[in-house]
Amino acid sequence: MNTSWTRRQLLRAAGALVLVPLLPMSARSALSELTGRTMGTRYRVHIRNSTNGLYLPKLKQSIERELETTDRLLSTYRAGSELVRFNTAGTRWYAASPTTLRVLETALSVQYASGGAFNAAAAPLVDYWGFGPQPGYYARNWTQVPHAVLSRVADAEIQIKPGYIRKHDRLAALDLNAIAKGDALDRVATVLNSAGIVDYLVGIGGEIVAKGTGPDGSGWRIGIEDPNGGIRRTIRLDGQAVATSGDYVNYFVRDGKRYSHILDPRSGRPVEHDLTLVSVVADTAMQADAWATALFVMGPDVGLQHAIQNAMAALFLQRMHGDLVEFATPAFQRFSLDTRGIAL
Repeated sequence: MNTSWTRRQLLRAAGALVLVPLLPMSARSALSELTGRTMGTRYRVHIRNSTNGLYLPKLKQSIERELETTDRLLSTYRAGSELVRFNTAGTRWYAASPTTLRVLETALSVQYASGGAFNAAAAPLVDYWGFGPQPGYYARNWTQVPHAVLSRVADAEIQIKPGYIRKHDRLAALDLNAIAKGDALDRVATVLNSAGIVDYLVGIGGEIVAKGTGPDGSGWRIGIEDPNGGIRRTIRLDGQAVATSGDYVNYFVRDGKRYSHILDPRSGRPVEHDLTLVSVVADTAMQADAWATALFVMGPDVGLQHAIQNAMAALFLQRMHGDLVEFATPAFQRFSLDTRGIAL
C-alpha cells in the first residue's frame, strides 16, 4: 500500500486559502488591520477609514472573545468542547448553549433542503476517512464503508428543543466544521457593526464577509483562486459573505487514487464527480459556508439546478476533457466583475 498526504499539515496551520482579498497597494494606507490565530488558521480584519486607533486593541479583544467562544463550543479537535462532550453524552437530552443550538439548527435546515448532501452528524465518516481528529480506518481495504459507520450517520436523528439537543444513536456524533467558521465570521461582523464600523472585510481561513465601499471606494474585491494557480474570478461584495469548497486543497492519495476531504454522507465516500470548486455568495457566512459544501456534494448537475431554482449565487468549476469549465447561476453574475468563459 502506498499512502501519501498532500498539503494536510499546511492546511491545518494556515487554512484553505481559496478566496483572496484584492487590496490595492495605493489604498492600503487607508486600512487598519487586526490579525491573529483561531481554529487552526488565521483571521484578518481590514477596516477602512478608522480614525481612532486607540480603540483597536479593545476591538481586537472583543473579536477574539467571540472567536474563542466558537472554538470552545464547536471544535471537534478541542478536548472538552461542548460538541465533544455532546458526542460522548449518550442519548439523553443534553443542555446546549444558544450558539450551538443556532448553528445546529441552521445545519439541520441545510441538511433537509439538500436532501442529505449536507449532514451535521457526519463525524463518524470524517473520522473513518482520516479527515478528523481520529487517525482513520480506510486503510483496512474495505471496499465499502462499513454499515456500522453509515448507520451512525443515518440513525443519528438529531433533535432540538429550547435549550437542549439529543441524538437517537449513542455512537452518533456531530461535526459542524463545515459551518462553524461561517458562524464565527458572522459573530465578528456583529462585533464590528455594534462598534459603528460600516466599512470592513473579515476573513477566516479562506472565507470572507465584507461590507462597505472598500479600500478604493469601489467595493471590496475578492479573488477566487484557480486550482491551477492565480486568480480565476473576481467578485465584489458589500454586505455579503462568500465561501468556497474545493477538492484540490485537502485530500490524500492512496494506491494512485485521490480521496477528497469532501464526503457524501449518503454514500459514506468522498465525492467522485468532476467538480473541483464551488463558491457561494450569501447574506450570512454561515449560509454560504454550509451551501458551498452541500452544492459541491450534490454535484455539477443536481447542485447547479438546485442553486438556480433557489436563486442562489453560486459558481461551479468542473473538470471536462482536461480543461476547467465554469458554470454560474444568474444570481452570481451580479457579484462577478469578470464574466469571461462563464457558461450557463
